[in-house]
Amino acid sequence: MSLFARLNGMLFGVILMCFLTNLITNIQESQNYLEEQLNSHSQDAATSLGLSLSNIIGLDDIAMVETTVNSIFDSGYYRSIKLFRIDGTPLVEREYPTQIEGIPNWFISLFPLNPPVNQTEINDGWRIVATMKIQSNPGLAYYQLWQMANNTFISSGIIFVLALFTGWLLLRLILRPLSAIEAKANAIADKDFSPIAMQPKARELRIVVEAFNRMAAALKRNFDEISSYAENMRQQAFMDTLTGFGNKRSFMSKLSLELESKKSNNSGLVGLFQLQGLQELNEELGYQEADRHLKNLSMKLKQNFSGQPQSSFFRLQGPEFAVIMPNTDLEVLEQIAPLLNQTLNQANNPVAGAFVRYQEGLQSGAVLAQLDNQISHSISQGCKISIANQDNVATQRSDWHGIINDIIAYDRIKLVFQPIINVQKQTLYYETLTRFVDSKGEPLNTGDVFSAANRINQTKALDQAIFKQVMATLVESSQVSLSINLAGSSLAEADFQTFVLDAIKQAPQLAKRLIIEVSETSANHFLVDLKALVGELKQAGSLLSIDRFGTSFTSFSYIQSLKPDYLKIDGSYIRQLEQHKDNQFFLKTLVQIAHGIDTKVIAEHIETQQELDTAKELLVDGFQGYLVAKPGAIKN
Repeated sequence: MSLFARLNGMLFGVILMCFLTNLITNIQESQNYLEEQLNSHSQDAATSLGLSLSNIIGLDDIAMVETTVNSIFDSGYYRSIKLFRIDGTPLVEREYPTQIEGIPNWFISLFPLNPPVNQTEINDGWRIVATMKIQSNPGLAYYQLWQMANNTFISSGIIFVLALFTGWLLLRLILRPLSAIEAKANAIADKDFSPIAMQPKARELRIVVEAFNRMAAALKRNFDEISSYAENMRQQAFMDTLTGFGNKRSFMSKLSLELESKKSNNSGLVGLFQLQGLQELNEELGYQEADRHLKNLSMKLKQNFSGQPQSSFFRLQGPEFAVIMPNTDLEVLEQIAPLLNQTLNQANNPVAGAFVRYQEGLQSGAVLAQLDNQISHSISQGCKISIANQDNVATQRSDWHGIINDIIAYDRIKLVFQPIINVQKQTLYYETLTRFVDSKGEPLNTGDVFSAANRINQTKALDQAIFKQVMATLVESSQVSLSINLAGSSLAEADFQTFVLDAIKQAPQLAKRLIIEVSETSANHFLVDLKALVGELKQAGSLLSIDRFGTSFTSFSYIQSLKPDYLKIDGSYIRQLEQHKDNQFFLKTLVQIAHGIDTKVIAEHIETQQELDTAKELLVDGFQGYLVAKPGAIKN
């Protein structure tokens, strides 16, 4: 029970005690007053009647005596009037039973009225001839006492309610800083270190709030220092400081991962750009001016790919830049090639450019050799963009609209699942992997399908079809949780958000076993749109996972905004993890940061026992890869 509830209970008890005490005291005072009034009333009647009877000589005129007594008794204010001769012989007796209507018996039992019997002597001169006893009727007094009790109860009840409300309000105002402190404690657990703005007037509470704010500021500095250190170490190991692009090591890890991944049938494009005459620029303008030319060139190159947010950029060495475009086909490149040629022609020195298509299973050496050949071809053609012609079925498909519409209309989608396990080898959840077939049942390259869908604005429709199948699978497999990787562009659209939220609200039990997965690139690109959606998803019970974490050289701050449940480390950091100390340091620091906000870290693309053992030593929470399990059917 909360402190506020306890204090409210105590306040209620005290005020209730005061209310009952006041009520009972008032009733008892009225009871005593009415008994005194009954006594006075009967005594006055006895005196008055006694004087009247004294005028009747010897009380021999019985008719006159009875008439005199009846004149008093018939008023109804007396319970009994009894007249006795001096020898005790009854002369006149009148009794009237007490009738109390409309008053509860419990009230009469709690507050009885006992009117006294008053006695007087009747004289005939100096001689006592009779005695008379009179007792007042308490019926009217009971009625008055009951009315007074009701009035007191109502007035005291109003005061009780007002006092209770006033006390509740004062307690709420006084203890409001405690609620803020409680909220701040929970926020600090989520690594939200904003100070408590409220300054309570109570000195003790003000001291507590100030201490909390100092603690929050210190924790924020510590968290920021750890995050900044981890980011700096990552940038030193994987980023070119001049351009902000990935360096050659980052490029080789990324390319190897794309070619060797066994999860998603990866395909895409890799490009190489080479600035001609860099040495002459250094000699003629100096290194600083040459660096400025390189930086300008890198910015212009990136601008040309603004419509491809999943693209990653690298500076390999002095004059060479590279770009990797996952899930992109040559048709996309053909659309941006004219603008890209125009940009390269505007550079101070000629820039050669070349693109080749890659597919999962190729060797990185073969891809790079083909790039070198295409760069030579570009230089021989006056530094125009050179695109390798590959005799690939996917590049020959012209009716992608029809193919994708056919996939959606006839559910030509096959789902396979790869488990993520924890240290105890228990399955955390299954990642949903998508495969497509054409109308003849022939498999389609997954990367080509997603690339074409993106190019013809069918990504959202494709994501909806996949989402429906995942929800249906959750119904069939009642004991497992599934993740679905959705495009950031889909999640950013209001109608798709409505579609997802409606689906999980209609099936709340399924929502708790659903994990929405989005790539780090998409999370950064569509951060504002995702924040509102993530809040509603978590309210419904679904979880959030950030995929391919570490691929973009951005601040960790967005993690605090989205507060994902899982961070899936990009496979380029996991590949040969046991051999790279800087990768181990980055992963260890990231685990510390993630655990601080109650986020689990998953290492994907685990292919060797050495990688798995090293990841376990670094306290990674979950593991995925061919060493763990190949994609396939769900095992309940």
